[in-house]
Amino acid sequence: MARVPQAAGEHRELVYGRHLRTAFRLGCNLVVLDAEDAEWAALRELPPDARRIDVLTAQWGELELQAEKARRRAARLADRAQRARQDALDLGILPQQATAGGGD
Repeated sequence: MARVPQAAGEHRELVYGRHLRTAFRLGCNLVVLDAEDAEWAALRELPPDARRIDVLTAQWGELELQAEKARRRAARLADRAQRARQDALDLGILPQQATAGGGD
């Protein structure tokens, strides 16, 4: 029977995530505040005019595009490095590997 409350909590998390994705897809700005009970209590004790939430905003589409370009660049570099290593192995000209302990 302990599974039932956990399943209800998991369902709430799925619904919450679905709502956040929908709001984001509709172009809404989202702020999610994750706080423990003590932090919430401290926040409630502050006068409203003393409360502040700093929000860093960015153009998510632009950031996603830059991240995708970086991933592609990294994949191309990794592929080129692997091919160069294989070519060096095939030619028998790999540089010597450093030995542990400084060599003496």
